[in-house]
Amino acid sequence: MAAQPQRPASVRRRFPRRIFRRGIGVLSAGKYFIATGCEIGEGGVSFTTDTSIRIGGLVVLSFQIPDGQFISVRAEVRNEAKNNEGHLNYGTAFETVSFERKREIRNFVTNRPESEI
Repeated sequence: MAAQPQRPASVRRRFPRRIFRRGIGVLSAGKYFIATGCEIGEGGVSFTTDTSIRIGGLVVLSFQIPDGQFISVRAEVRNEAKNNEGHLNYGTAFETVSFERKREIRNFVTNRPESEI
């Protein structure tokens, strides 16, 4: 496999991420909907939806880590991009997450199978 190009320092992520293809409940501007997760790390999660969300806005996200606890966390919407299917991909940064939930997410990310590396 070819080496991945290095991201510039200003674009590198603070935390490693793992594929996270699970339902994520999103509460945004008083409306609740289910999105599909893309990736997760202890600093945030990305997801796909057809619902437009304001960049910089705060959302409440609800999801469950496999074999873990149900997590409900406030997050800031940091970026938006359209994927190949025309759906919206959003990246978020967690604002409030307990130490225990961060540790649970970190353990999930670090225990990823070889197929995801």
